[in-house]
Amino acid sequence: MTEILRPAAFDEASIERVRALIEKRDIAHDKAAQTLEDCACLNFLEVELEPFSARHPPAQVAEILRKTWLKMSPAARQLARDFVDPPADLPSG
Repeated sequence: MTEILRPAAFDEASIERVRALIEKRDIAHDKAAQTLEDCACLNFLEVELEPFSARHPPAQVAEILRKTWLKMSPAARQLARDFVDPPADLPSG
């Protein structure tokens, strides 16, 4: 990452911020990190879950869906309900 950002003239503070976001540091308290995670999860659920489901056994799909659901904020879970049913044993919001 630094090999891309430094030549593009990003300062060290910006590079460190990008690193923290990518590494999901302090995601519970960093709204930007949680938003980035929500985007990744929503993309997976909306675009990639169906093809993933076609290639993997139902138990594995259920486990991935469960893990993905737990990573998301309540707001992202609400958005996800537009294209996927939440696991029954997990919070809906």
